[in-house]
Amino acid sequence: MLVNDLGATNVQYAVISDGQIILSGNAGVYSRTEDAPITADTMYGIGSSSKVFTAAAIMILEDRCQVELDAPVTTYIPEFTMADPRYRQITVRMPLNHSSGLMGSLAKLVVERVSGESYTDFIRRNIAAPLGMTNTATPQDNFDRNRLARTYVDRVGGHAAVDTLGAIGTGGVYSTAEDLCKFARVFMDDPGSASARSVLSAQSRAAMPPTLLGHSGLYGGGSSLVRVDIAADGSLTITTLGDDAPPAETLIYIGDGVFAAASGGKRVSFVTESNGHTYAKREVYINIPGLGHTVVTDYYMQKLAPVVLEESVQRAWSLRDGIAYYPVNEKFSSQAYTIPDAMIRISLSKEEPGYMRTLQIVDASTAMSPL
Repeated sequence: MLVNDLGATNVQYAVISDGQIILSGNAGVYSRTEDAPITADTMYGIGSSSKVFTAAAIMILEDRCQVELDAPVTTYIPEFTMADPRYRQITVRMPLNHSSGLMGSLAKLVVERVSGESYTDFIRRNIAAPLGMTNTATPQDNFDRNRLARTYVDRVGGHAAVDTLGAIGTGGVYSTAEDLCKFARVFMDDPGSASARSVLSAQSRAAMPPTLLGHSGLYGGGSSLVRVDIAADGSLTITTLGDDAPPAETLIYIGDGVFAAASGGKRVSFVTESNGHTYAKREVYINIPGLGHTVVTDYYMQKLAPVVLEESVQRAWSLRDGIAYYPVNEKFSSQAYTIPDAMIRISLSKEEPGYMRTLQIVDASTAMSPL
């Protein structure tokens, strides 16, 4: 479609699964003037995907304890300055997550200053060579430019542009679809990618901001109390409290404040609203046979504060634990009393004795929902 319907001169593609490239191909021709075929070794400028190489380079240095992500850039480039004095607050992490207004080229300069070698040499020695990426380079490399697929700028008369954007670190990397699959193995958790994962530590692959650790704690959703534990390695464990609770669920940090299930069917993030409460936001991807895919998004848990009860209050509720009560706010002839589970059984949380399900115990005779 890209070639026949949208007029692309050429296209190259590859798919990787369990560490192996399972599909690789191409379409179109080398250029508008040469009817030569595109091959798996034909190189393309990968544009802003180059930023992933820059981020990986920084994380390699972080693994070696040569860079701290939250240290000011001026720690490593003392002469870096801007008219706005707030430049001193720009950390190494900020160019990577686009929170400073500066491009990845600043992070590229940090790589060069700390490593003592050019960005191009660092990428080749620490990423391309270990992963067998023989068709990856930058404009600073000496290679045959005829290996680059010709691209065209129709807005200026359809002229061919051999080189892509030269802002190395933000762009500027040339590669192939198969080489990018090899690079992707660094970030994949399947067994077939184990050898590639050695390029970065597990913590660096997650690169989770430490502020997210603060979202660990007690949560309530529906009628369940839940313990949320976020570890420095980027793992999120969700444990429902209680004797009949389902197995704990583990998600992995994937960036932008989002944790994802291994299946890809569920994502969780955390949002603090203007009311001061923090919520766990859930996105669930559902396949409905015959209808297709849909996404359900909701705030499904709210962070709760631990409750410490006075001894007399704890004793009063402990005496009720396990006893079922009828609600008395219905008329005596109400059909509600004919429902088998109309009775409410007091069930105190063993792990959080200040709660009865998600009801917070207030005093010896009152429990209220904080949700």
